[in-house]
Amino acid sequence: MILCGCMIQEGQISEAVQQQLEQGLGEITERFFAMPVAVVWTPVAAGDGWTAGEPSSSSLAVMYVPQGLDQARRTELLAAICDLWVGTTGCSLNEIVATAMDQAA
Repeated sequence: MILCGCMIQEGQISEAVQQQLEQGLGEITERFFAMPVAVVWTPVAAGDGWTAGEPSSSSLAVMYVPQGLDQARRTELLAAICDLWVGTTGCSLNEIVATAMDQAA
């Protein structure tokens, strides 16, 4: 199973859209790793997240991937996550931070 932690701004992404994102993340992990995803959602309380001195509208998706994922494949994975987020939420590319972190050994 691939773990993906998602931090979102409170009230910004509806539960229905979160479900769509979770389904899309599952499709991504199946395509890249032939494994299901487990998504942990962490809302950031309104006013607690800031970007450039203003209340943030950004989300963070951290996917814990198997060690040894080559850079080209990692780049494809991160682009797929960003494309999913932008296409599903309508946010700009500047409002999603995607990270592929190696799982601990």
